[in-house]
Amino acid sequence: MYYTFEEHLREEKRKSENTIKTYIDSTDHFLKSAKNSPPIKEDVQSYLKHLHKENSINTVNVRLSALRAYCEYNQLTELLTYIDTLERDKPIVEPVANKLNAKNLEAMRAYFTGKSDFESLLIFDIMSDYGARISEVLVLRKKDFTEITIVLTMTKNKRVRHLDLTPHVRETLSAYLKSKDIKKDDELLFSGVSRHAIYKRLLRVAGKLGFPKQSPHKFRHYRATMQSQNMTAFELQHYFGWKTLSIAARYVDVDSKRINNKALNALRLEQEAVAV
Repeated sequence: MYYTFEEHLREEKRKSENTIKTYIDSTDHFLKSAKNSPPIKEDVQSYLKHLHKENSINTVNVRLSALRAYCEYNQLTELLTYIDTLERDKPIVEPVANKLNAKNLEAMRAYFTGKSDFESLLIFDIMSDYGARISEVLVLRKKDFTEITIVLTMTKNKRVRHLDLTPHVRETLSAYLKSKDIKKDDELLFSGVSRHAIYKRLLRVAGKLGFPKQSPHKFRHYRATMQSQNMTAFELQHYFGWKTLSIAARYVDVDSKRINNKALNALRLEQEAVAV
């Protein structure tokens, strides 16, 4: 039976619909940028050079995986071997650079508060306080909130996070619900709001306040960076719902002195217990 590339990903590779869309978009973008047909090694080099300028290593790795699947499907053996080499050599950990800080976030909150724009403020609070993705915010319904908790559904892997309401979110949610006529518990909280609209709204405010115009996804990076000061890599992985520990490891600063002190302290307690 003959499968198209999309069908191949779905039926033979058993990829999720989100992954299929990402792979299709990635390969389409690559093929449009390629100067040769079929593409050759130089096309991949040029494409990756462009990607590295504007994306994190994690995004680049996803694009590489998409290209690998495409080359495997089309039996582009030479190109597949080259991509395999790149995947073996790719760095596992990349330090996360983030220009956001607490003062930036507080200034953005003050801006939305001053405008009484409770919709934007609630979206902002959920993204900055929990490191939620835009896609996770857009599927929130009234029933996902109680007086003390919020339920975030991670759209990439369908995992669910039950989290305590932060003071900011609790306060803003109350003001937002008073300003909106949301009667049904199953009703979307931000009905009619698009991903693109949120993206533009947050970037526009950052620009007005004189901050660097970064992707709203940087809120997630910022929150992960701050949480890494109090969480282990395993705890970060669980909290943010990442599939692999390597993503969490990007945020954890390994302090050799602290690790050695903990090891020595554990040994001391063990030896003291034996001595008694």
